[in-house]
Amino acid sequence: MLFVAAMWSCDDFFEDDLSEESIEVISPLDDLMTTKTTLTFWWNPVNDATHYRLLIVSPNFDTILSNPLDTNLTSTKFIMSLNPGRYNWSVMALNSSSQTQPQVQQLTILDDPDLADQEVVLIAPSNNAASANELVNFQWHKLPNAMYYRLVIKRDTWEGDLAIPEQETSLTSLSVELEEGKYMWGVQGVNEESQSKMLSRTLFVDLTPPAKPVLKSPALNDVVTDMPVDLEWEHSAPDLTTVYDSLFIASDQNFTAESIIQSEKVLTTTYSFSTEYKGKVYWRVKSIDKAGNKGEFSDIFNFTIE
Repeated sequence: MLFVAAMWSCDDFFEDDLSEESIEVISPLDDLMTTKTTLTFWWNPVNDATHYRLLIVSPNFDTILSNPLDTNLTSTKFIMSLNPGRYNWSVMALNSSSQTQPQVQQLTILDDPDLADQEVVLIAPSNNAASANELVNFQWHKLPNAMYYRLVIKRDTWEGDLAIPEQETSLTSLSVELEEGKYMWGVQGVNEESQSKMLSRTLFVDLTPPAKPVLKSPALNDVVTDMPVDLEWEHSAPDLTTVYDSLFIASDQNFTAESIIQSEKVLTTTYSFSTEYKGKVYWRVKSIDKAGNKGEFSDIFNFTIE
């Protein structure tokens, strides 16, 4: 019986061999010819793969004159802007012990100065990002045939008012000072003949720390006889971005490292606490928002576990 158990234990460390597996490409299709310079490289996942290697060369793998991309990904989708030209691209699935054969595709991007069907790929801030700084750096990928870029930032929604006048730059990044609030932003490529489509993202500029939490239950100096005990608190005012709480429970009101019984990141304003410890317990809560702003600690409450 011990021998069988040992065999099963060893098998847990083996990964499946990917060498006989193949990758099914969704897009771009092989031998695609297109005027679009921004493309989504996309394939179906492979069972037991931990990551994928995406490689793009020009004009082909037999004669490599340039290598626009060589990256490892955990996702099965990647958006990339490429200059007009001929390309080979490949994707392979890997784990720590094996890999699939690379799936090689051919791609041709035709040179077309008309930007109407093109898109500027945004880099940063990510969608629904939260910034604790007034100065925000906007970044995007270069769009072939664009002479300059137009950065548009609106308040609340894309139908809202301009937060600042439209900004124009020949660079692929721009830093702008913004007040606290919710924004929608996008970038458009422009040349003498046309302008691209404009993708948009949401951004929160949150400069205000969350309010000091108010502890509710168990009440100060309460006695608890049954486990678990539900700890409850509230925020006295809403915050602009998502708030989570750092909860600390200790046997000492100074919350020294050696006295901490439990510390947790909590996404709600309740926590079910259970312990074998007996005696007086102290607890407090600090709120932190998505932008990284930290509020004050709550008052310290205590209760006794009998």
